Amino acid sequence: MADARDIVDLVQARVKRVLDLAELAIPADKFERFRTLVFNEFGHEGFRRDLAALLDMAARAAWKGMARAGTSLAGKVVRHECIRRPARIA
Repeated sequence: MADARDIVDLVQARVKRVLDLAELAIPADKFERFRTLVFNEFGHEGFRRDLAALLDMAARAAWKGMARAGTSLAGKVVRHECIRRPARIA
C-alpha cells in the first residue's frame, strides 16, 4: 500500500515539470512569485499538511473500525460468541 512519502514523491515530480514549463512561459520577474506560490500550495503549508490530516483521519477511522469488529493489532478477529466449548463425549 502506498504511504504519504510515495504520494508526495509523485506530486513533487509533477510540480517540477509544471515549474519547468512555467519558467519558459512566465517572465522572470513574475516566475519567482509563481514558484513561491506553487511551493506553498504543494509543500508543508498546503498539500502535505492536508495529506497528513487526511491519512491521520483515515487511520483513526480504521482503528475505530478495528476496535468495533473486535480485531486485535495482529489483524486477527476474535468474536466471543464464536468460541464454544467442545461437545461432551458420552
